[in-house]
Formats: sequence, C-alpha cells, structure tokens
Amino acid sequence: MKNYLLVLQFIAIAITGYGQKTNLATIKRVQTFEQKFSKGAEENVLIEEKSYDTLGQLIELKEFDAKGNAVVWEKYIYDENGNLIEELFLNSKGKIEKKEVTQYQNNLKISREFFDSEGRLYKKKTYEYELR
Repeated sequence: MKNYLLVLQFIAIAITGYGQKTNLATIKRVQTFEQKFSKGAEENVLIEEKSYDTLGQLIELKEFDAKGNAVVWEKYIYDENGNLIEELFLNSKGKIEKKEVTQYQNNLKISREFFDSEGRLYKKKTYEYELR
C-alpha cells in the first residue's frame, strides 16, 4: 500500500512540474544583472531590461552602462498580425532620436521609412516581390 501511495505521489509531482513551463506571453519584463569578481564581489548592476506585451512580443529594450544610464533604448510597435510596424530609437532621456516605420501588404513588407529626430524622412526602402 505504501508503494502504491509513493507511485501516486511521484505521478502527481511529475504532472504538476510539467504544467509549470513558462509561456513567453506570461512574461512582462526581464531584467539582466551583471556582477564582476575581478576585485572581489561587486554588487549586481542592471545591464539590460526587456519588456513584452501580452502576446510575448518585445515592446521595449533598454541597455545600461555601469552608472545606470540608458545607452540603448528602443520601443517596438506591432500591427494586429504581429508585424513590426514601428521602431523608436530614444536617447538616455527618452527623446526620439530616430524612427523607422514599416508598411505591409498581405503580410509582406512593402516599404520601410526612416525619420530623424525632427520627424523628417531621410531614407526609404521599398520591397517588390515576384510570386509563384
């Protein structure tokens, strides 16, 4: 009888553990810390932070220097099909330095426009497809 109970407990634990896999859509933010040991243990320093929407798509990326200043700051916007339609590149104070806008037709990228910090278009790429 004890063996029977042990087997049931093992199965219950295995099933419970299997059901606890993390789905990317459940993650809101991931922070990456770095700790150096060259001169003894130093405190953890935040070096990267990624934020995700409810679908698990990356919506914001920040990379930091050792002093905690943002050296990379990007925001991403998606359409209803999950296509990346807008990328914002910000400075450490959160001001837009440049923006890239992508347009799609039938889920195919048809153009990409590049704007400066003043919102002026400075470059455009277009894409043409030869379909079968």
